[in-house]
Amino acid sequence: MKNGSKEYLFLLNAKVNKKNTQKKNISISLLLQKTVFIVSFIIGTIIVYHNIEFLFSGKLVSALPVCVIILLIIAAMVLFLRINMPDKFQPLIIVIVSFLIRTTFALEVVTPVTGDFLLQYRAAQDIVANNPIWLSQSFFSTWGYQIPFVYYEALVVKLFESEIALKLLNVLFMTGTNLIVYLLAKEVSTSRAAFITSFLYAIYPSPVPLASFLTNQHISLFFILLGIYFLLMGNHSKHYVLSGVFICIGNLMRPEGILVILSAVIYAAILAVKEDCLKGIISILKPVLLLVLSYVLLSQMSSFLFKVTKASPNGIKNNCPEWKFVLGLDTESKGLYNEKNSYVLNIPDDNERRKESWEIIVHSLQTCKSIPQFFWEKSRIMWGNAETTSWSLLHIERERPVFEFSTDYTYDKAIQLIISFEKILYIIQFILLPFSCLILLKNKQLRGTKALFLLVLICGNFLLYLFIEIQVRYRYFIMPFVFIMGALAIERVIYGILHKNSLE
Repeated sequence: MKNGSKEYLFLLNAKVNKKNTQKKNISISLLLQKTVFIVSFIIGTIIVYHNIEFLFSGKLVSALPVCVIILLIIAAMVLFLRINMPDKFQPLIIVIVSFLIRTTFALEVVTPVTGDFLLQYRAAQDIVANNPIWLSQSFFSTWGYQIPFVYYEALVVKLFESEIALKLLNVLFMTGTNLIVYLLAKEVSTSRAAFITSFLYAIYPSPVPLASFLTNQHISLFFILLGIYFLLMGNHSKHYVLSGVFICIGNLMRPEGILVILSAVIYAAILAVKEDCLKGIISILKPVLLLVLSYVLLSQMSSFLFKVTKASPNGIKNNCPEWKFVLGLDTESKGLYNEKNSYVLNIPDDNERRKESWEIIVHSLQTCKSIPQFFWEKSRIMWGNAETTSWSLLHIERERPVFEFSTDYTYDKAIQLIISFEKILYIIQFILLPFSCLILLKNKQLRGTKALFLLVLICGNFLLYLFIEIQVRYRYFIMPFVFIMGALAIERVIYGILHKNSLE
């Protein structure tokens, strides 16, 4: 009897200890989730502050009233469409609106191919002509990761013999991105909020001018978003393998997939902490493990094939990754591109080049009057400045009238109106972001969901650009995720309005 009592007490204590451990693990997981929500809230608030400061600078005041009126009209139209339209028509309308806007710009605006993008396009033409001379250019030996995109362009040029085909494919990838924004937003929130936020992304001016620009951003973002969709929506091993495949394809076109992989690992780790048994941990880590495995295998296989087939004898990696940090931590230029230290690119020995780059970075930070102020200014430039039009609209004669019957309304005024409209939508989305974070903090049922992954990605992107080179154009990658997160706050606003009306 005595032995039986001891055994009973032992089992009881073990059960209590297991329960306490589980509670502790859940508390740690919730603390980590709250940390992500709070950091995201702070980031969103900082970006809103930068943009309000920009508005008060007076640079866009003349166009703002008109843009506010336009935005109110669009909001009313979207709500009207939502009330009178079945859910099954929502993605179709998003696709039509997005496609028409981007196609119109791609066909009507003939953007000259310049800079690095001209080098890539000419290299694609050389591939079609079986001329390997382009491989001897230092640009491709240094930035080998650009080569897969060159072969993609070469394939399109070979099949269609037209630059227009590349632009139309840009439109298709951009439209596909818009559709995935709708599908992911519907999972984070409701179908009506998803429709509104994806409609706003469809008319969001920032990506539209790039439709006529031969950039690798469109195809890369589409495949990365497609991979994220399979990761978050998947329920079978093949979905997670496909997720890794699609993210790898996106990364081959433009190396931004690694940030998604790291975000997925952090997301899974936060959720796995709350599990107290091996089976539970495996069920959470399995999707990410399959994602990482397929991503790494396809990446290595691609690199091997490019080398063995002589398509890229030096491989497809970035042979000078430290250059981005040399630029990004240049306190004089505030992280913007400059060629002051470009001599490091000509140092042939990798160790010597890394050593010299490190010394440049250390000297830059040591001579900086205030490092916190440097990072603050850098975030202001990256996230607070107006959208640049130099990439796709630099060739336009700004003083030329838009309409023949009116000489007063010039292209300059039209462009300023578009920039102002973009800025308003941009600010609205970043106002919605902190509110979405507050909703997640207050609503326990929403924690640990797909929104957590999106916020980890947004935080990672913001922090990354504190250390590497910045351009306003680089905001392109993260904006779909900001729009998706905005759906949470939009749904709360809609619910509040409808609930108030029903009470009245």
